[in-house]
Amino acid sequence: MKIQELYDRDIARRINPAVVVSEMEEYFIKQEIEEYVFTQGITKNVYKFLNAVASKKEGKTGVWISGYYGSGKSHFIKYLFYCLNKKHREKAFRNFKDSVKNIDPLDEPNIGLVNNLQNKLDKIDIAEIIFNIDAVSDNDGAKDRITRVLLNQLNAFRGYNDTNIALALYLEKPLDKKGKFDEFKKEIKNVLNEDWDGNQIDFIEMYLNEVIDTAKKFDPLLDKDSLKSGILNQNKDFTIKFLIEELKDFISTKDESYKLLFLIDEVSQYIGSNTSLLLNLQTIIEEVGSQIGTQVWIVCTAQQDLSNLIDSTDSKTEDFGKILAVSRP
Repeated sequence: MKIQELYDRDIARRINPAVVVSEMEEYFIKQEIEEYVFTQGITKNVYKFLNAVASKKEGKTGVWISGYYGSGKSHFIKYLFYCLNKKHREKAFRNFKDSVKNIDPLDEPNIGLVNNLQNKLDKIDIAEIIFNIDAVSDNDGAKDRITRVLLNQLNAFRGYNDTNIALALYLEKPLDKKGKFDEFKKEIKNVLNEDWDGNQIDFIEMYLNEVIDTAKKFDPLLDKDSLKSGILNQNKDFTIKFLIEELKDFISTKDESYKLLFLIDEVSQYIGSNTSLLLNLQTIIEEVGSQIGTQVWIVCTAQQDLSNLIDSTDSKTEDFGKILAVSRP
């Protein structure tokens, strides 16, 4: 007998050297769910997190997942995504329930609690936005403020431009609200022979006047000059207040039980020693918690726990203590 025949799975199969949160090929999804290895600690923490999302009515909605390089943070946050996502939830819970068998029946979670949790999640409208923050940052020089990154990812989730906030919110969104966005895209194809996905940077710069003129056919109230100026000025800084208002506007169209989760991989690596970025994240989490509540969650993975990350930043301030208070390590 050959050694490879002793294994349950083919040792020559394709295996990613590392789990990538943006990798959504069906082959790897199946592999990452079926081959995920639960420890008792992981089982308990998966249950703790999912139960909080399903049941929590008030309190903290910032979650900090820390671990050393190679400890499985990306796979863990992606498994949370699979459990939350309606398409993958059944398969993810099947493996999760098998892991519960290793938990003391007198301890939590037990199979009854997990079944009840799955039923709760099935009744809730949940949306997940998962990404590696460094991979989606669109600034080649200084790193984007986290406010801008979240706005871009929210826009991408809604089918809008994911790099130009002005284009997304001042052209695409108004057309979408009027129910004219699809007609606009068809007209762009007819007039300019371009399949509109909003992310053609060179095309938009070359044909910006024609794009805005086409949009005005469907929304005459669009101000061409201010819209053009906004689209071309990509260095504009969008405030946290602006992000919160945009999230409120989006959530206002949803049921009270609706949950939107930002699952952000490798946040500490992105922040590094940048005090400004850490404070930006802290304030976003604070404002989401106080103004929106448990309908929006921000979940981060990091190679450091929060206290170590704070110690490594290039400036020490008592304000850093606040992020410890608004996040659930």
